[in-house]
Amino acid sequence: MDRRFKLKELIDSRFDGSQAAFSRAIQRAPAQVHHWVSGHRMLGDAGARHIEMTLNLPMGWLDGKTAANTQPPDIFSISSQESHKIPLLSFIQASQWRSSKATYEVTEPIEWLYTDQKLSNQAFALEISENSMLPEFKEGDRVIIDPEIKPQPGDFVAASNHEGATFKKYRLRGINPSGDSVYELVALNDDYPTMHSAQEDIKILGTMIEHRRYRARK
Repeated sequence: MDRRFKLKELIDSRFDGSQAAFSRAIQRAPAQVHHWVSGHRMLGDAGARHIEMTLNLPMGWLDGKTAANTQPPDIFSISSQESHKIPLLSFIQASQWRSSKATYEVTEPIEWLYTDQKLSNQAFALEISENSMLPEFKEGDRVIIDPEIKPQPGDFVAASNHEGATFKKYRLRGINPSGDSVYELVALNDDYPTMHSAQEDIKILGTMIEHRRYRARK
C-alpha cells in the first residue's frame, strides 16, 4: 500500500487535516510533511517508523499492516530476526553521551533505528552532516556506533574533543610511555585536518559497526 495515502488518512482522522499540527506532533518540519503528502519525496522506512513510534501506532501501520496480520515490517531485512532499536543522536548529544551501570540514558533522540546486530546497551547512531568523510560517507548517511567495541587500525570511530563530537577514521600510531595508544583521527576528505591524540584531548566514543545509505531521502 502507498504510504502517502495512509499518511493522508492519519492526518485527516487524527489532526483534522492539519499538516501543521501533524508536523508539530512528530517534530518534523512542515515542508518535509508537505513533500511526503504531495508525493514530491518518498516517505522512507526511517521516517515511517518514526511516525508510528511517536504516535503509538502499530509498527507497519503506514504500510497497511497491523499487529494482527503481520510481523513487524522488514526495515533492513530483519523481520525474521530479533531486532533492537538504537537511538539516533545529534553530534551534540553524542559528545555528552554518559553511561550508568546498566545502560546509557537517552533523552529525546532524533528518532530510532532498528538493527539485528548484537550490540551493547550503549550503542547509538549518528547521521553524517558534513562532507569531511567523502567519498565513502555522504551527508545523510547513518552510522551505528558501539562504545563497547575497541577500534582497530582502519576502523571508523565517533570521538569527541573540546569542540564536540566527530566521525573519523582511526589510525594507530604507537604506544606512549604510559602504555596508552597514540592515534590519529583522519578525515577521508583531504580538505579537513587530521586530529592527533598526542596533541589534543580526544575521547573515543565508539566504533562504527554499520553504515547505512538511504537512496531516497525522507
